[in-house]
Amino acid sequence: MDKNFKIRSLLVAIVIFLAAFKYLNLVFASGHHYKNSTINFSTLADTTNIDLLFMGSSQAYTAYNPAIFDYDLKTLSFNLGADGLRIHITELVLGHALKKTNPKLIVLELYPGSASIPVTDRAKGYQLRALDFVPNTSLKKFSKIGEFYNKSEYLGALFPVLRRHDRWHDVKYMNLSRTRQFDEFSNYYNKGFLGSQLVLDSINQTRYADFKTRKPVFDSVAKNWTSTVEKSLSRIYDLAKSNNAELLVVSSPDIRAKSAKYAFFKKLDVFCKKMGINYVNLNDYYDELKINLTDFKDPAHLNTRGAEKVSRFLSSYIKSNYNLPDRSNEPMWDVITKEHKFFYSLISGHVEIFQGELEQEMFNGLRGQQVKIWRDKDGVKIRVRFKDSAVLNQIKAKYRLGAMLYPSDSELDKLSQRAKRRNEAFERGASFLDERPDRIEISILTKIKNPKQIKLFLYDRETYKGAIGTPLWIKDTLWQK
Repeated sequence: MDKNFKIRSLLVAIVIFLAAFKYLNLVFASGHHYKNSTINFSTLADTTNIDLLFMGSSQAYTAYNPAIFDYDLKTLSFNLGADGLRIHITELVLGHALKKTNPKLIVLELYPGSASIPVTDRAKGYQLRALDFVPNTSLKKFSKIGEFYNKSEYLGALFPVLRRHDRWHDVKYMNLSRTRQFDEFSNYYNKGFLGSQLVLDSINQTRYADFKTRKPVFDSVAKNWTSTVEKSLSRIYDLAKSNNAELLVVSSPDIRAKSAKYAFFKKLDVFCKKMGINYVNLNDYYDELKINLTDFKDPAHLNTRGAEKVSRFLSSYIKSNYNLPDRSNEPMWDVITKEHKFFYSLISGHVEIFQGELEQEMFNGLRGQQVKIWRDKDGVKIRVRFKDSAVLNQIKAKYRLGAMLYPSDSELDKLSQRAKRRNEAFERGASFLDERPDRIEISILTKIKNPKQIKLFLYDRETYKGAIGTPLWIKDTLWQK
């Protein structure tokens, strides 16, 4: 009896230890956008098949926007690019991704940095973001870690709690989410793509003013091109082939590209031809892309507008050279269409009027967590995120969110004929609460550019019987500070 008790006690202790160790690894995991990417990828892959998969570094996730590829190609895509990801680790990440979905086409982004060995703490840290996506049950993961991390780093590469054990006072013990929250006005995120509204600074605009006409500088030896890189690319090609997927290799626009290390691109081109792999170096297509310095956020990365140009160009290339399944008859097509429309509304020259948090309760505990108001060529847009989704779920089938936009005295003459016929000193707009609960958006077609105040309110979705609850007033004193 004593022996059985000891065994049971030991087993309980082991279970408690493993549970605590797993919990601490979640606690000490670092937060970054790749957490969003891997979680979103896994969720989507559990729901349906992903036909077009992008792999690579930050030059992949800042350049190829699924919102454009999905709509233009009538397909479903995802961008699994990660900061500073080396081709050696890409091979491992792709292998794990292919256990979750069966793409018809894999687009692999490569640049000289993709081929270098990570030696600095920063470069090694970037690889860990991708390595965390691959479970520790993978024997190949153990092998890859052994290649790039020394003995003192090995366990840290496997377990975040050992990697970041010196941050006991900084981590959040109750909130285990390590995903990032994005403000669409600064960073547009969609299925792994992360766009930025930043524009290349004036110093670099001057430095690279001739980036389109600059003649490539060929280093005497393509230092980053090694037999190890060739082997990794060959294995990726075989991995794609064994999963009935085609492989397309690309290099993203990089205004530094022609200044040095251009021999890498030539070596890559030659090797791809030898392997029978299509390769597109987008640095050779600046004129066709109609790309400018203002399409970059920094010398190495495109911003949201630059990515739009590149995504449309590459989408056209893919349409001409590959056959992807037509997914436009599936239920998800409505979501794809809305996301495409939403993306273009963001880059259509909007001017922000107001953005902030408003804590006032509107109805039975429902509060507007975040309100954004901007104008574009069509009028004024209002987006509201509510704090309590449980309350919203209870009322979304009963009510609509309405808006009344009041112009300043100087713009009363810009009221629409419809408003004037009704003898109303405001413009109207409304949206159903259940159309997209995570962000409810109201569009008001108007010529008014500087509203005096905006009233948000709930009302019966069947017929207007007056405001329900407490209206939320947003006055110009908030955005004229």
